[in-house]
Amino acid sequence: MDNAEILGKLPFVKDIQLSPNGNKIALIQNIKGEYYIVVRDLMNTKTKPVVFSVGAAKVRQIEWGNNDRVIFLATFPHYSRGDYETFTIYRIGFLNVNNSKAIWPFNKGRYRNAIGAPRIINKLINDSEHILVSYFGDLLKVNLTNGEKEELDIARKSSDWVTDSDGEILAYSQYSKKEEKFHEMFKVSGENDFTSLKILKDGKSELFEGNIQFVSSDKQSIFYTKKPDINIQNLIQANINNYVVTDIKNTSNNGKFDVNNVLKDLYDSQLIGVQFTNQFTESDYFDIKLKQVYADLKATFPNSEVVISSYSKNKEKFIAKVSSQEVPLEYFYYDQSKGSLLKIADSYPHIKKLSLGKVKNIQYEATDGLVIPAYFTTPSISNLIKPPLIVLPHGGPETRDSLAFDWLRQFFASEGFAVFQPNYRGSSGYGKTYAESGYGEWGKKMQQDIDDGVDKLIKDGLVDKDKICVVGASYGGYVALYSATARYKKYKCSVSFAGISNLDDMFYHAKEQYSGFSYWEKSIGSRKNKADLLKYSPLHLINKNTRPILMFHGEKDTIVPAFQSEKMYKALKKAKIKGSKYVEFENEDHWISHEKSRISFLRESLTFIKKNI
Repeated sequence: MDNAEILGKLPFVKDIQLSPNGNKIALIQNIKGEYYIVVRDLMNTKTKPVVFSVGAAKVRQIEWGNNDRVIFLATFPHYSRGDYETFTIYRIGFLNVNNSKAIWPFNKGRYRNAIGAPRIINKLINDSEHILVSYFGDLLKVNLTNGEKEELDIARKSSDWVTDSDGEILAYSQYSKKEEKFHEMFKVSGENDFTSLKILKDGKSELFEGNIQFVSSDKQSIFYTKKPDINIQNLIQANINNYVVTDIKNTSNNGKFDVNNVLKDLYDSQLIGVQFTNQFTESDYFDIKLKQVYADLKATFPNSEVVISSYSKNKEKFIAKVSSQEVPLEYFYYDQSKGSLLKIADSYPHIKKLSLGKVKNIQYEATDGLVIPAYFTTPSISNLIKPPLIVLPHGGPETRDSLAFDWLRQFFASEGFAVFQPNYRGSSGYGKTYAESGYGEWGKKMQQDIDDGVDKLIKDGLVDKDKICVVGASYGGYVALYSATARYKKYKCSVSFAGISNLDDMFYHAKEQYSGFSYWEKSIGSRKNKADLLKYSPLHLINKNTRPILMFHGEKDTIVPAFQSEKMYKALKKAKIKGSKYVEFENEDHWISHEKSRISFLRESLTFIKKNI
């Protein structure tokens, strides 16, 4: 088993969820290269496990609906003959753990080909037979046993419903097409009596803007996110006085990092805390019991990312995910009542055969003085004082890297390469100003941030300046393509998975996917500025000095269509750029979900890089 197979295999376990009574666990488990849902009995280990396949679909998430039903989210590509386009369809299903059969409540009628993911709004702690689900603009009460749906009476163009533990709607967002604004509607009295929340600014009453996450039982206060006039996004508490938001204060303010996830209780769907990413994902629990358990686990696993993924209804038994910069994801079962902690699964069971790299968080100044956070990994085994370098920019671009285990980072480190991962401007988690500083900077300041980091590593004598290759996926794939064409003096080769070669084409694709232009207009720049889009598109920058490029793309990619790589490869061939290659993975998506594809990607990338670096 080579390094590509050890790290390219899908993680042995992708998730583990504990049943409400704490007696069973449900896993997303790798069986012969495909993910299955597996349910095991913790009380009787001799009981044969339930093993369920979602067929041609890909299982993405699982959670328990009650002690007998596992709710799962799956995706599959769907080709629409009417649209001449392939879409990613999201579905939820309910698995009966007693007979290994599942029902798909949204496989018929108007929901059959709906685009977009269903979202669980409330688990209804006092009604174990039903859940509230938001899907395709509707709010539905769905029976976990037979899948029957009751459409609840809601206001037109409403969304983001906030409910109490019994499912009563207390607040929601409603879009006004006339005003082109959202109204945050708050319950007044009676079953359907809501009014718009206001806020006073400079003595004037304006519409309140914020995503309400929780309403207190006395309806006198709210917790919300997305306050537009501050830099760092926090969870914010405010009082409601005659439907005016007052007495605003932050409830979770680490001062540097955005709240990126609001934590809701697994059983009553009420607010219990928030998460943000420093070097690792960190959780700030308001629930006293969870706060103590999290503190105990963090003390047990210092310098690690600890996430409480699930717990029993009485909050006595827990599943924790633990990862560090060098140790891959491990799962632990913690019984607080007994004080016992047991490792129950390794995501990469053969990882001990490898020599992993040492990861450090670093900072450097970009050309304009902006401080850029980054991660630099050195190979633990190398005969070279200055190892060759893999530049590994993340996708998004509005995401970020962290110290948590990264299979791609560690693959190249295990093969003797140093790895550089900059959280360039435009990355998320560092505040609104930092994220927005990347808008419209594809190929410009975001690229310069990456180049500046590489220059710093060279100046500090940490890498071989003549042996540098760029590897990236999605936006990172764009960086790889741009680096090989516009930065050929610095980089010797590039590897792109699902990279964007022609910026203008993304607007046409967005239209075909019915996803609108707003994201791409914000990120890339105006679609009307054709000259700028052309200037920073790798497809139009190919020249006689262009470096060899290895491109991969999933045939069923609905985020960045495969023609982005196809066109680039044809242009490289026409320009007679030697050493370039294109590989299209059959039935593959944007996220390299198939084990066979991942292993092939690693092996072919390594061979290509060693040949060209």
